[in-house]
Amino acid sequence: MSFIKEEDSSKWINALVIIFSAVVGYAFFKFSNQMAVWFDLETKLANFAVIAQVVGFLAGLSTFVIVLKNEFTSNYLQEVFAEFVKVVWPTREATTKLTITLVIGLVIIAAIFVFVDFIFNKLLTLIF
Repeated sequence: MSFIKEEDSSKWINALVIIFSAVVGYAFFKFSNQMAVWFDLETKLANFAVIAQVVGFLAGLSTFVIVLKNEFTSNYLQEVFAEFVKVVWPTREATTKLTITLVIGLVIIAAIFVFVDFIFNKLLTLIF
């Protein structure tokens, strides 16, 4: 049961590329600000904050254009999306049952470890 349809591929891929480009732009912006701290660029360059924002924006925009214009990357993202659509997601009930089973199993294993630790602790206190 998939909530994503094959015909929506360009919408999802464009959204993914936009998010990735925004992250790249933000990373360049933060890196520019870190460079300003390291090299005291704020005092050496007038309007450094604007320059850092422009650098971040241009990095994000160029990433967006390069990723969408590259034929290899576009084909790869289309193939990834085609495989993603084939994924069958578990139902809410199955996820709940598996989560409860996992928690119960972890509690049992933790109880065994606590019991073994208690026994070894008592044995070591008797020996030493």
